[in-house]
Amino acid sequence: MNTQTLTRADLVDAAVRYSSLQKHEVALLLRSFFRILTGELETGSSIKISSFGSFLVRQKKSRMGRNPKTGDDAVITARRVVVFKPSNILKHQVEKSFSAVKGGVQKENMYVSYPVARYQKGHAKSGSLEND
Repeated sequence: MNTQTLTRADLVDAAVRYSSLQKHEVALLLRSFFRILTGELETGSSIKISSFGSFLVRQKKSRMGRNPKTGDDAVITARRVVVFKPSNILKHQVEKSFSAVKGGVQKENMYVSYPVARYQKGHAKSGSLEND
């Protein structure tokens, strides 16, 4: 299993490789995308990204808990939490790539097999995700 973390900078670099956009354009686009997502989640809206998944805001009730260090009872206050629910397409793709691992060695670049690999430089530059 790959234990590396994909960072925002990694996303920018990957998008630059697979598009005709410049690095600063991709960085601005990604920053705007995250600001929009964050703003919508702050208002309590749900976000559904076709073929990827949904971000939902759930309201958690106040409850009793226990401090693991001291064992003392403690009140856990009510709060809102963000939950991600992957689409069936994403679940299937992750399971498919997991089953492709042979003898503990993952195939190189397995994580970009969907959908990035289909949008290589010079192809589908419109960014359309039709038929996904």
